[in-house]
Amino acid sequence: MSSTPDDASAAASASESTSAGPSTTKNKKGKEGGMYRACMSAIHNAHMESHKLRVVVTVAGLISDKRIYREVLSLYYIITREAERKLAQLANDGNYGNDAICRKIMALDHSFTQAYEKDLKYLYEDVSSDWRGKVDALYASNDAAKAYVKHIENMRSGEEAAGAILALWGALVMGGGAAASPRIKSAFGEGATHLFADVTGPQAGKRRTAFVDCWDSLAEPGSASFDEIASQSQACMQHNNRVLASVERYPWWLSWIVAGGVAAASVSAFMLRRSLVGQAGKS
Repeated sequence: MSSTPDDASAAASASESTSAGPSTTKNKKGKEGGMYRACMSAIHNAHMESHKLRVVVTVAGLISDKRIYREVLSLYYIITREAERKLAQLANDGNYGNDAICRKIMALDHSFTQAYEKDLKYLYEDVSSDWRGKVDALYASNDAAKAYVKHIENMRSGEEAAGAILALWGALVMGGGAAASPRIKSAFGEGATHLFADVTGPQAGKRRTAFVDCWDSLAEPGSASFDEIASQSQACMQHNNRVLASVERYPWWLSWIVAGGVAAASVSAFMLRRSLVGQAGKS
């Protein structure tokens, strides 16, 4: 089932579930001057650097083109898998001091790797039974995703890992996960919605509150840890944006926009960008 360019504003919301997350300096969640709001401000700054036409077109295609959604999920699956491995390693490995920040984050009991795998198996079933091979091939050809994974692999502290986890988990828990789920179901089928199972339903509100409270407990304002977590949040969101910009496919409907003339395409791009900024400001 395919949607059309008319779903552009909905795509902006759905994009939060794979990249953006809640990113605004006007965010009212969390403590005044606390860690959560500092991270949101840092992420907002990263977003303001990302409003390029290529990113906008990719975002618009997320829920209007199965191939784009599949490609984006493939890349973020590998990135999230590495981030969750690193989080567990730092939390439990004595060689890293059994990092207290990572143990606090682990206590939230989120894990999205297996949900990504279920969705990808479903999304690739009309292409190949070897979905892992398809995903690995996409990753191998994507320099932005490989750079992101390398950045995560090199992390040696909870402060660093917290930045990656906020960019990847926060987008689902606090961002557009709940809003995206019915749209993804409508566009691609229920088999593509495992990723949202942990962030929807009657407990979703409690999970969001727990997430914010956890982040505010990670570091005290003015501390080196506080500044490092905020800095890493911004750095990882910049990696998120680069991955989105690197997606190779364009929506199937883009040729219709181009055929309508450069002026029409420019207007469409402007409207999409405005929609993206508006969605970020409401999170």
